[in-house]
Amino acid sequence: MESEARAWTKGPWFVCPDERNAAWRPGLTIGSVPDGVRICDVFALAHADFGAANAGLIAAAPDLYEALSEMVTRYEAKADMSDVEAIEWHRRARAALAKVSSSQAKRE
Repeated sequence: MESEARAWTKGPWFVCPDERNAAWRPGLTIGSVPDGVRICDVFALAHADFGAANAGLIAAAPDLYEALSEMVTRYEAKADMSDVEAIEWHRRARAALAKVSSSQAKRE
């Protein structure tokens, strides 16, 4: 995969408690380290553990995207297209990466 311009805030991202409305709506904030930009707020009133898990996944998104993109690029350079399981993994990985490109295109 060729490198493409990223339309998201530079990482790494982090999770921290959201103290603004803690008394009535406890939540977590996702922010970026370089510039302190607030990415989003995560709330899970009924299941606080879901909120923490969702926040962690969101915070890891830039790193996950970069790692998967690099894995796909390296796989394509050495592809063994006779391996049915690897072909399916590759298809799923490309589809996941395409979701990011698709969501960026919709905003433009």
